[in-house]
Amino acid sequence: MELLCSCAEIIASFVESVLILSTIIAASSPKYPIKKSVLLTVLCATLSTLYLMFMNALSAFSFLTPIGTMLFSIFIVGKLISDGNILLRSTSCVLALFVIQSIDYILIIGLTLLHGSPRELFYGYLEPGLMRIIYLTVDKSSDIILYCWLRKYITKLSELRRGSIAKLLICTTLSYIVMQYLFAMVLHGDFIQLQGAAMVSLFILLCFLLILAFSMITVTVSEKEKATNQMLANLNQNMEINYYILNESITSNAKAMHDFHHHLSVIDALAKKEDSGPVTEYIHSVLSASLIPEPLCQSGNNIIDAVINAKLSEAKQKKIDVSYIVCVEDLSSFEQADICAILSNQLENAFEASEKIENGREVQIDIRQQEGFVLFNVTNRVAADPFMNNKNLASTKPDSTVVHGFGLKNIQDIAEKYNGSLKNEYAEGFFISTVLICSPTI
Repeated sequence: MELLCSCAEIIASFVESVLILSTIIAASSPKYPIKKSVLLTVLCATLSTLYLMFMNALSAFSFLTPIGTMLFSIFIVGKLISDGNILLRSTSCVLALFVIQSIDYILIIGLTLLHGSPRELFYGYLEPGLMRIIYLTVDKSSDIILYCWLRKYITKLSELRRGSIAKLLICTTLSYIVMQYLFAMVLHGDFIQLQGAAMVSLFILLCFLLILAFSMITVTVSEKEKATNQMLANLNQNMEINYYILNESITSNAKAMHDFHHHLSVIDALAKKEDSGPVTEYIHSVLSASLIPEPLCQSGNNIIDAVINAKLSEAKQKKIDVSYIVCVEDLSSFEQADICAILSNQLENAFEASEKIENGREVQIDIRQQEGFVLFNVTNRVAADPFMNNKNLASTKPDSTVVHGFGLKNIQDIAEKYNGSLKNEYAEGFFISTVLICSPTI
């Protein structure tokens, strides 16, 4: 039994160390790939467990155990396995230690009160034995379950401002000190009521701290979402202006080509009149080789024409076969920047996928309006199912200096703005992006 109890204590200490280090890594992002990160975490947790065993053996210095654990995790291990700054590592470490020990104390006090037993049973959970093993099993299982549930929130700690992280660290440290004081009262108190009051206080303290952390994270995420949406709105407006300017340039060049064609025809007629054979031959060669007019989209909507005409020019350079059908009447109830963002992002994604194909590059555009509904359908040939290794269709562009990865979010947000939908699917070698938007006046 004594060996079993010792093993249980070692495993419990190891689990605590892993959870603390995992919290630091989750909050501040790992420094190495997942396999190496896991290996280093296990190794460091083992060292931390050995330290705990040594300090627990020195009962006179047990009050230094949590301090040493925090310093070791923050300054040595945290720096070794995570990329977070010291403030973020400190906050996540103290928060993890506080939550773990709060659960320890709440469970041990709660189990004692459930049995309705006095101090003897309370100390029974602290002394080696079967009761202690059962308690540790329930306790550490609770810690693991809570970590798995809270991990998605822990990863957002890095999004907090430094001031908010500092405030959270101060609140967590003060809460940790109060928690230790409350538990000391339980150990030295004379009444069961005191234990109950301490457990309730610990529970309220834990809830307060978690609510504080969640509130900070929620506010930060909301502010970040707002900033991202504002950035996308500005980007859409700038995109609309750029496409208008580009379309004017394309149209102007087309007109100039058309006029130049007429000028050459006149010169050709004059050359024939003067019987200048070489000049006539040269003019004919120029007319047949370079002055074939390019077809331009003329749907009646300026921004759709601008986007498609610009992409037609780009498609010619990238050897992408583009076909389009545009049947729209009046899109005045929609913001033109939103129309531009939907179509340009769809085509940008289609062209990005097409460039990965050596032959058979093909993009089909189908835009139709029926009453207050507008459907944007862009289909492009792909080499393989894009959902196979990229379920969220994250951007694969390597240039990190340019804003990437917001295309689908941009389309999704605009579709939701107009009570519509975005649907992406793969079928028979083609990727199909379909966006439906509804007029706000309906």
